[in-house]
Amino acid sequence: MKQNLIVSVKDNGQPSLSATCSMYLLISDNLAEVPELKDISYDEKNSKLTSYLIIALVSVSTFFLTFIIIILGVRFCRRRKPRLLFDGAVAIPSAYLPPNYADLQFYLNMGCSRFALLHGLAFIFLSLHLVYGDVSYSIPEEMKRGSVIGNIAKDLGLDLGRFSFRKARVDAEDNVQYCGVNLNTGDLIVQERIDREGLCAKKASCVLKQEFVLENPLELHRINIRVQDINDNSPQFKEESLHLEIHESADKGEAHDGDIGENTVQSYTLQQNDHFKLNVNAKSGGRKYCELVLDKELDREDNNDIMLLLTAFDGGSPQKSGTVVIHVTVLDANDNVPVFSQAVYEASLPENSPLDTLVIRVSATDADEGLNSEITYGFDHVSDENSNVFSLHPKSGEVRVAEHIDYEKVASYEMQISAKDGLGLVSYATLMIAIIDVNDNAPIVSLKSLTNPIPENLSPGSEVGIINVQDRDSENNRQVRCSIQQNVPFKLVPSIKNYYSLVTTGQLDRELVSDYNITITATDEGSPPLSSSKTVNGAPVSSYLSVNGDTGVIHAVRSFDYEQFRSFKVHVMARDNGSPPLSSNVTVSVFISDVNDNSPQILYPTPEGNSFMTELVPKAAHGGSLVSKVIAVDADSGQNAWLFYHIVKSTDPGLFTIGLHSGEIRTQRDISESDSMKQNLIVSVKDNGQPSLSATCSMYLLVSDNLAEVPELKHISYDEKNSKLTSYLIIALVLSQEKAQTVVDGAVAIPSAYLPPNYADVDGTGTLRSAYNYDAYLTTGSRTSDFKNVRIDATGNRKRYCDINLSNGDLIVADRIDREELCGEKLSCNPLELHLLSLHIQDINDNSPQFKEESINIEIRESADRGARFVLEEAHDADVGQNSVQQYSLKNNNNFILAVDGNSIELVLEKELDRENQQEINLLLTALDGGSPQRSGTVVIHVTVLDANDNAPVFSQAVYKASLPENSHVDTVVVTVSATDADEGVNGDVTYEFGHVTVAVTDVNDNTPIIYVKSLTNPVPENVSPGSEVGIIKVQDADSENNQQVRCSIQNNAPFKLVPSIKNYYSLVTTGQLDRELVSNYNITITATDEGSPPLSSSKTVQLSVADINDNPPVFEEQSYSVYVTENNKPGSTLCSVTARDPDWRQNGTVIYSLLPAEVNGAPVSSYLSVNGDTGVIHAVRSFDYEQFRSFKVHVMARDNGSPPLNSNVTVSVFISDVNDNSPQILYPSRRATPS
Repeated sequence: MKQNLIVSVKDNGQPSLSATCSMYLLISDNLAEVPELKDISYDEKNSKLTSYLIIALVSVSTFFLTFIIIILGVRFCRRRKPRLLFDGAVAIPSAYLPPNYADLQFYLNMGCSRFALLHGLAFIFLSLHLVYGDVSYSIPEEMKRGSVIGNIAKDLGLDLGRFSFRKARVDAEDNVQYCGVNLNTGDLIVQERIDREGLCAKKASCVLKQEFVLENPLELHRINIRVQDINDNSPQFKEESLHLEIHESADKGEAHDGDIGENTVQSYTLQQNDHFKLNVNAKSGGRKYCELVLDKELDREDNNDIMLLLTAFDGGSPQKSGTVVIHVTVLDANDNVPVFSQAVYEASLPENSPLDTLVIRVSATDADEGLNSEITYGFDHVSDENSNVFSLHPKSGEVRVAEHIDYEKVASYEMQISAKDGLGLVSYATLMIAIIDVNDNAPIVSLKSLTNPIPENLSPGSEVGIINVQDRDSENNRQVRCSIQQNVPFKLVPSIKNYYSLVTTGQLDRELVSDYNITITATDEGSPPLSSSKTVNGAPVSSYLSVNGDTGVIHAVRSFDYEQFRSFKVHVMARDNGSPPLSSNVTVSVFISDVNDNSPQILYPTPEGNSFMTELVPKAAHGGSLVSKVIAVDADSGQNAWLFYHIVKSTDPGLFTIGLHSGEIRTQRDISESDSMKQNLIVSVKDNGQPSLSATCSMYLLVSDNLAEVPELKHISYDEKNSKLTSYLIIALVLSQEKAQTVVDGAVAIPSAYLPPNYADVDGTGTLRSAYNYDAYLTTGSRTSDFKNVRIDATGNRKRYCDINLSNGDLIVADRIDREELCGEKLSCNPLELHLLSLHIQDINDNSPQFKEESINIEIRESADRGARFVLEEAHDADVGQNSVQQYSLKNNNNFILAVDGNSIELVLEKELDRENQQEINLLLTALDGGSPQRSGTVVIHVTVLDANDNAPVFSQAVYKASLPENSHVDTVVVTVSATDADEGVNGDVTYEFGHVTVAVTDVNDNTPIIYVKSLTNPVPENVSPGSEVGIIKVQDADSENNQQVRCSIQNNAPFKLVPSIKNYYSLVTTGQLDRELVSNYNITITATDEGSPPLSSSKTVQLSVADINDNPPVFEEQSYSVYVTENNKPGSTLCSVTARDPDWRQNGTVIYSLLPAEVNGAPVSSYLSVNGDTGVIHAVRSFDYEQFRSFKVHVMARDNGSPPLNSNVTVSVFISDVNDNSPQILYPSRRATPS
């Protein structure tokens, strides 16, 4: 029943133009059979166009149909059933009818009844004010101006000859007039550039709507021009270049949507490259888009920027293309561990180096970038005792001294250094620091055994003491030589390592010498050498002190010498007389105070002897130059040893000065030529004691640059013995001063015998200073539990006479000791015997394994691969052997297992991490030893899972719907979209941007109606009939729905009204008769008000003039005129003036006067009078004679210049007055008679 045809019509032009239309056919004898039409209500407004077109069609065929209906109506009625467009009460809606009713032929079948015939005739002769229809054209875009679209006169069946009269023109609905009409040919032509992309953008169908308007009567036709696309645009990308950022860790096959291209793009190609390929897909609307697919893994360290060329092709002919450069920035992934420049760093460091001394700088690099390449250095697996010795700067990698370095404690350090990047990848290197020994320990002399007192009859060579010498330094620094003074009958005999026997060298005689103070000096081989001494005092304490047995008063037996010894201790016993007696001891410390009993001793220059000591002073020496130095010491101590230097006498008192405390001799001024070459100074050195003691010396100075210039020095010989000390001191002076010019004989070391015993007490006085360091090494008290497994073994096959009390640590007698058996008849039973005592201390499991830290913090990125390893710090157990750490265990968890290889412990990732599921993981690591009972230690491993960008943002809604009133203020919130990203930090920062967004804008009544005067008859003839159309008004409102509905009105006091026509059009028609003579101009204000809330209105004033019609004849001011004139008047004299007025305008109101033809006394009236045609002034043509006629009448006509002209007449009566112009005339007698 339903048939749909799409018909294309194409012409033969170049280029060919075409148009399409749709034809809907219903195969039926009765419209009532069509289900879709049964319930359709007839909408009067929508069906008006249809009705008009049908009536127009009938009107065009008036004459033909008249005869057909009258003559053949009855025959058609009998043969066929009536068939009309309207069958019953069902109307054909416009959607079922073609758009151009002018091209249709309708067959109307009239009924046979009289009623049908009469109504048919009435329908045929019915006239309609407006006749209109639509016409469609199809053209390509970008046609040249003046190009013909079609002939609208032919297509609409209009009379071309009346186009000008009817003011045919093209109007645009949007006020942009793209087309025009040629009034001579009826062609519709292109008037403005038609660009499909500019008009319709991406719409699939582009229709340009224009209006063809004719007047007299008003007729409107809509023109639909379908603009066809031509391939006039190459594909273009939105940006000149596309920037993509892709992580180098992106998985193979991951796609990135460029979201590019236009609707016309049909294909894409990608320049050949190593990493990407292109997938081209189509969206639901058919638009092609492409995806960049990663085909090969990226490596930022190999190539961090990749340039790709993407080309888009359209489907036109010829084909056009567009290109864009895709700039791919490969973002870094933390896929490179830091790499140390060396696997093992070796450094050496002298002991006693100052704090903050730079030891070495370690360096590691990371091929990643940004946070992934930021390296932090740290110590790893460092024992507790070494943990604070060195510091490692976390950023620079500088290793510096943090605590005192002592070679004797630790000779070398080996530490593991870690380099960790910003996201937790770690590498390790070994740092080995060798400590260089410095001779900073003086030998220590220990008296291990001493026979005191000694029998004077002791044989020479007898052993009286055992001396032990130790030096904590190493190598040459610990090699020690021991000696004693030469004036005693004793010597030191080397024994086993570091041991010496003190033996007698001759016969002792108490009556000659009752006690000996033996000074033992130990000097090492270091540079400079260090030495120490110990005095062995052989005198009994009773030779120094005595105590009153009853009172306890202690007395000095002899005079003490502070310089020999400063203090000593004695033990006083108090015993009662009980039985058995009881006693107790007390220690009495005796301190000897110094008195100023020693004068200063001048070491340089030597105060006596045959040495000739001379200092050279350069001739070019400036004021303040150091020349020499007086060196002196004082055996006293404290303030008694403070020394002051003064120049007592000099060759030139103003040339030299001496430092009060330092003894430095300096020039006071510059040396001049006039100064004597030989200068002699006498220097006094005074101490600070009470009373003060002093010493003097002479200083010889030579102002010269060369010793050869001094004659006295040529033949001087040196006494080797006396000059040796001087030479030693000069050498010391050279080593300690900035500048010293001396004459020395050889270069030898200064023996300790030549130095005073107490240089260390002279400080700050400017003298030579030699510091002695005595270090006492004490052990802490042992715990009694340490002796559980301690025992004493006897060497060889000897008995074990001693043992250890394991409860308190006492050394006790284990077996009978018989002196006679051991020593026989020997006077002394303590021969020198050295026995090695080896204590084998067995470990017990009394220490639990301990980790260095209470917890271990590890940061691991969630993107870490399965099998990734993380080094852990091992536990430490103070026990050894089987009692030390033997195994580790990790508490069961879902992600990690433990790998133990020797001392290396690693946490191995067994299952991938997911930060979004679990951000922190706490693991319990347990270290177990092998003791019995077994001990353990635990540490919590706190794993922080670092984020990887593995989650795409997720919107809270798949579709956001929002409506927005138009004219909303800038920055008005339309809708808040929200997306969340399960990642964190930078990875979780969501940035929003527009992709495809649809926002429904709610119309606001913000546009006032716009009134256009499309046509206006101006001026309007005043004789126009009421109801005549004088103008066409169009009203548009840019708003929508009710806001777009407009009502138009004009003021009530004008003889016009607005009659609605087709959509948005109104006809301005007259409502009554116009009379220009009453109102010649009308200002018609048209007001358009929309239906919005609040309603908006606008008005437009149309000035309309009434055109004059010659509808008024001239009217004389008087009904008749009477003129009195005296006879014998002069010809041409003015008799009178007539006036007629015409209310019409311009030529219709211009009055022309003339005399109507007539005769006066048989002569034409024009021979008597004349009238001025413009002014109406009447003149006498001749002189009048009263005697001929006394009065006459003439008719004056007033005529206007209208078309046709109108006129009116008036009678002018002329009365002639008599003048006495005639003599009496004698009639009789006649003048002609003669007398007879």
